[in-house]
Amino acid sequence: MKVFSIQKSVFSMALIAIIGLCLAGCEKKQKEFFVEDIQGKWCKDGAHDYRRFSADQAIKEGYLWGWEWNEDEGTYEEDLTPQGNGWFMYTISGNQLLEIEKTEYGWVDIPKVYIIDELTSTKLVYHPKDYPKDKRYYTKKPN
Repeated sequence: MKVFSIQKSVFSMALIAIIGLCLAGCEKKQKEFFVEDIQGKWCKDGAHDYRRFSADQAIKEGYLWGWEWNEDEGTYEEDLTPQGNGWFMYTISGNQLLEIEKTEYGWVDIPKVYIIDELTSTKLVYHPKDYPKDKRYYTKKPN
């Protein structure tokens, strides 16, 4: 009886291991995006709130410059001072958009982390990493 019980236990453990390996192999593959995919001028849907992701190297290694402005508040792209208010540094790693913003106190090296849900040649959807329901929708505009 003990031999049968041991064989049953070994069989059960092997079956659990096989199921675990199958589930690990079936994990959904994370989407991967690149900075070249996001570069350009984007407009937040339903507003005159813009973001431009440039190809210009920022002061932080591996980051590029970006800037944002809101025409509903009377701010236009040409009003922005290079590396002034409204500017940020950004990079992309996998499906994460990492940003470091310029504040009134200077550069604050605390990245904001966003998850890119969708990025096509005309559409950008992302959300803060910790707030998946706070999706932001943008449409690509001509430069």
